[in-house]
Amino acid sequence: MKEVTYFQNLDSLRFIAFFFVFLSHLGPQFHFDQTDSFSFLNVVFQHGRTAVSFFFVLSGFLISYLLIKERFATKSLNIKAFFVKRIFRILPLYFIVCIIGFMVIPIIFGETTNESVLQHLFLGANFNQIQLASSGIENSMILAPLWSIAIEEQFYLVWPFLLLSLKPKRYIYLFVFILLVSYSFIYLNRHSYIVLMLHTVSVLPEFMLGAIVAYWTYSYAKPIQIIQELPKWFLIVAYIVSISLILYLPPPYSYIANPLIFTFIMLEQVFAKNSLFKVSAIKGLDYLGKISYGSYMYHSIVIFVVMYFFTQWDLFSWNSLLFKLLFIILSFVLTIGLSYLSFNTIEKYCLNLRNRILNK
Repeated sequence: MKEVTYFQNLDSLRFIAFFFVFLSHLGPQFHFDQTDSFSFLNVVFQHGRTAVSFFFVLSGFLISYLLIKERFATKSLNIKAFFVKRIFRILPLYFIVCIIGFMVIPIIFGETTNESVLQHLFLGANFNQIQLASSGIENSMILAPLWSIAIEEQFYLVWPFLLLSLKPKRYIYLFVFILLVSYSFIYLNRHSYIVLMLHTVSVLPEFMLGAIVAYWTYSYAKPIQIIQELPKWFLIVAYIVSISLILYLPPPYSYIANPLIFTFIMLEQVFAKNSLFKVSAIKGLDYLGKISYGSYMYHSIVIFVVMYFFTQWDLFSWNSLLFKLLFIILSFVLTIGLSYLSFNTIEKYCLNLRNRILNK
């Protein structure tokens, strides 16, 4: 298949996934009472981890596609360039949030954290979360997004070396082997919700399904042609079933089903010719997806600060839907504004610095 450097609609999907994470971190006070006629909407506040699953599938796809393309083109991989790109794109905001969570928030607001500084600095935030949850210790709201970033970085530390160690025609065996190991781990830990949710091995199927799609996308035309020609009626049925499963299928089954569903959605949005709707058609959504890394990293900080002042001003005592909506809108707008500023200052500076290093 013809090489692709940019996959349409994925940025918009990334923003939608972030929005579900944002909703999930608002807290139970924003859920509707079970006697309320709107209580059925509570399900949308419960799928932050589900949305993170999409991030993992997407990362597995995009990173693997770039590495596979380079491997086929050059017979090798530029490991230095790979790590420079990842470091300057991901770690600046990661460590900024660490500084805010471990230093700024405790000093200004008196909110201390039980998390380990060392484990976060050495990209072990997910294992720290497992330890805390297993001991019944509450984790920090500010540092909540970092566990998934730590997992992605752990994956990036190993993945290029694995792909470099094998010939491309053997990649599929690597993908299947990792899937078997991970699904075995999931089965053995099927009664430990926190391990299924946060352990690196538990989420490897999400990365691997993305990697398999990347391999097929680059190497073969037939699977993509099948997606392109799927009839509209099939896509309608597939989306109804997929959304129902995402919203209502419980763990541990959801940890197996959701990555498969997100793989389908990703393929459909990128390649299908008979789509009912392409998400990037929503004006502005594509740009919001481009700055969504900052939105993901900062939203918990913004929610915490807004909640602090709402609590200080006793606004929640009104127990009014109006104040709840005001809280959500204010937190969302401030998050987008902060991510816009971050993208056009900190992130662009780091990306320019990265390019200068790579061009030397």
